[in-house]
Amino acid sequence: MGAGDGGCACFLGRMHPDKGVLTAIRVARRAGVPLRIAAKMQNAEELEYFRDVVGPELGGDIECVGGVGPQDKYTLLGGAIALLKPIQWSEPFGMVMIEAMATGTPVISTPRGAAPEIVEDGATGFIRDTPGHWPGPWPGAWSCGARIAARPPRRNSAPGAWSASASSSMPGASARRTGPMSCPCR
Repeated sequence: MGAGDGGCACFLGRMHPDKGVLTAIRVARRAGVPLRIAAKMQNAEELEYFRDVVGPELGGDIECVGGVGPQDKYTLLGGAIALLKPIQWSEPFGMVMIEAMATGTPVISTPRGAAPEIVEDGATGFIRDTPGHWPGPWPGAWSCGARIAARPPRRNSAPGAWSASASSSMPGASARRTGPMSCPCR
């Protein structure tokens, strides 16, 4: 479990317009929150979208770290103050949202696809129709019970260790994290 102390929001997904990365950038900028984007870019369409649309929006507190492996993914999610997931299509299942909440990180999403079934508005994150209705300036407007409610006391006494139940449910997390967790957002 991360502490959410990385000082940034994050976006995690494919580099595709349907995933809403451009909306995530705009929301983070409007709120004055640093954003770390971890996105797969494997095919020509994803690379072109990054080069032509997302790349020019980077700079200042908006950074793309590229694709990340399982260990870095959970470190990024656990250190983030929120996962921005402004999906633009009816995504049938939001694995990234589940992974974020497993680390105790609230999810801020659009009400498309499975998001309203996964995120409890005001408790485990926020569901909002348009960027204009997304949380405003950090930190006040981003507060919800998610960080506190989703972070039960650690079951493992090692500093920064994941609980056995959390690590066993995360794909690729067969080797448990035993050292302190940090977010590349710092």
